[in-house]
Amino acid sequence: MMLEVALQAPPSPDYMPGPEEPEQAPPSPDYVPGPEHA
Repeated sequence: MMLEVALQAPPSPDYMPGPEEPEQAPPSPDYVPGPEHA
């Protein structure tokens, strides 16, 4: 999942999280912070 997002939107210096990929999404019941988000 993370790889697909990375391929669609590579992390650039001016990278700004859009509505489709909220980097700081609210804690949802299904939200499980992985090692990359820890």
